[in-house]
Amino acid sequence: MRIRVLVVLLFLAAGAYVSHARVESAVLPQRALSDFPLALGEWRSTGQVFFDSETMAVLRPTDYLVRLYTNGAGRRIGLYVGFHGGGKGAGAIHSPRNCLPGAGWLQVDSARMDVPTPAGAVQLVRATYAKEAEGSVYYYWYEVRGETMTDDMDLKLAELRNAVLYGRRDAAFIRLDVPVHQAEGADADVAAFIAQLYPQLRLFLPR
Repeated sequence: MRIRVLVVLLFLAAGAYVSHARVESAVLPQRALSDFPLALGEWRSTGQVFFDSETMAVLRPTDYLVRLYTNGAGRRIGLYVGFHGGGKGAGAIHSPRNCLPGAGWLQVDSARMDVPTPAGAVQLVRATYAKEAEGSVYYYWYEVRGETMTDDMDLKLAELRNAVLYGRRDAAFIRLDVPVHQAEGADADVAAFIAQLYPQLRLFLPR
């Protein structure tokens, strides 16, 4: 842990030095997320949400996608992809470890998972949150230039490394959610969904 903190401090110092000589470039997705496929294997989009101006002012994504996908058995998975392109005035990714408890959600459990896909394994966090009579199982990860990660510090390190080496600080946050009453069998549903999702996602997020 101490080594990781020292590495972060070194990157921060290097980033502060480089920022005087280099302007970080805003990065766009390879394709607009609104063009993301409506069908992923057996899963079909059955709804899409658009943020209001207040939510956009808080999250400040460069591009985003909020959709509900359902399969033939009626099981559903909510999808959120938030891409933050960096550059002047860009918003940072909001960690669910802070945002959900701050909104009154209690974390019930949390574990890490590796999900194999045709485009490579995805490292993610599986966490159950409850608020009064509501509950959801969340599956989420961060992505920086094709690398998936689950830890907030790893995200910061990846962003700083890219800022120092390439003059860019873009990153993405991907979250799936399943209602708690659908928790039984949710891991299998999500693994099958991600196997279809991830190869497509790599065509949209910059490398």
